[in-house]
Amino acid sequence: MQKIYLLVGCPGVGKSWVTRQLASSFTPIEHDEYRDYEERYVPTLLRIARTGTKPVIANTPFGVSEIMAEIDRGGGVCVPIFIVDAEERVKARYEARDGKPIPSGHLTRQKTYMKRAHNLGAFMGNSDQVLKHLQSLL
Repeated sequence: MQKIYLLVGCPGVGKSWVTRQLASSFTPIEHDEYRDYEERYVPTLLRIARTGTKPVIANTPFGVSEIMAEIDRGGGVCVPIFIVDAEERVKARYEARDGKPIPSGHLTRQKTYMKRAHNLGAFMGNSDQVLKHLQSLL
């Protein structure tokens, strides 16, 4: 079974960018394509990890604890990696992409993700640092 690398971070932090940069070395799964992830997202991750030849890299903006637990129950190997960045940079990316201000709750979530990364002993950095870290694992 291939490992499933979960890129965790608030919207606008660079998860999709990292995923695109690594698409030739990992099997990328965009969370946004699986809005009903409880029914399709995690089963898809597990199926690809079981049958694929490359590790899976998946964007996970919300519900990371539930997703990690479900992957574990399904026999998968989950490696969370947290992307955080300066608030101004995240705000600018989000506004450029969505054409509206970022909800304040998204920025507050970054602090939660920092604590969670620390508690899990998971890698954490900005999108450039995460990209370099994942490239070093190949």
